Amino acid sequence: MMPFTIASSALLSGTDRANAATTIDIQRYGDKELKIAAINKIKQLLRNELIQNPKGASDWIKLAISDAVSYNAATDAGGPDASIQYDDALLSKNEGLKKALATCKAIRKQTLKTTEVTLADVIAYAGAEAIEASGGPRIQVQIGRYDAGKMAPDANPHLSWAEGDLSSAIAASGLGVKDAVVLLAAIENVDKASEAAEGGKAVARVDPDDDDDELFPADGGIFIPQTFGSQKAMFGELLTKAPFDATVFKDSKGALASLIQKDAAAKSLANKYASKNGDLLFRSDLAATYVKLTIVGASLTGAKVLAP
Repeated sequence: MMPFTIASSALLSGTDRANAATTIDIQRYGDKELKIAAINKIKQLLRNELIQNPKGASDWIKLAISDAVSYNAATDAGGPDASIQYDDALLSKNEGLKKALATCKAIRKQTLKTTEVTLADVIAYAGAEAIEASGGPRIQVQIGRYDAGKMAPDANPHLSWAEGDLSSAIAASGLGVKDAVVLLAAIENVDKASEAAEGGKAVARVDPDDDDDELFPADGGIFIPQTFGSQKAMFGELLTKAPFDATVFKDSKGALASLIQKDAAAKSLANKYASKNGDLLFRSDLAATYVKLTIVGASLTGAKVLAP
């Protein structure tokens, strides 16, 4: 199966605005070769960290979501800009987010030896890598975010997870109930994978989305040269053999179950994903939602280079 890709017109739709809360400068890292090197470095460092320390992998996704849904669609403020690093009140109450942020900062520090990547980019990639390392779809995240110098006063509060309601935060940022449903399902799948990996050994990667012959996406994706061999060789291992699938829609006892119980649209979506052949739809919708999440409220300039 081809990796999920998104064409330039779709990527820019609704976000290429003259005045935006966040700017994604696609030329920030120089020419295509330099951008590809930066992407590969970020992904490799993130995967290595996950393999060595799988506990709390879902906090990487929560960090990326919390940072992104600070975007306020009504005021056009906030977004995926690493402003969560300044939210001392939230971080002091949420140890998981605090640790995930510290990991992203450490990985950014490592990349600074060769490339000046931003913390906002590392955070966006961290959630995608947690999903992929747990057996989920490969998600092509755009590169080129700028880090905010402070929290925007008109932004939404960063989602706490201990107290917050994801569906409300999602709605305030201009996203929808489907986005909340698939993101919560992703978190439960990643939790399942990291729990299975604890005390065990990571296994050789077997990715249902991996096809080394499909490196020229038909829908406009960019070819990423495989400098270090195949993508399996480059990004290595999965946390566990536990399947990343739609069974969570039947087995959930957490936030996903709560959302399904109280929201008719969420329940309908869950039934669709839990039905026969629903896995492929769930994985596709999750990839699309995560891409949308990481560019919410942003304007994009330049020619895209997406993650391999």
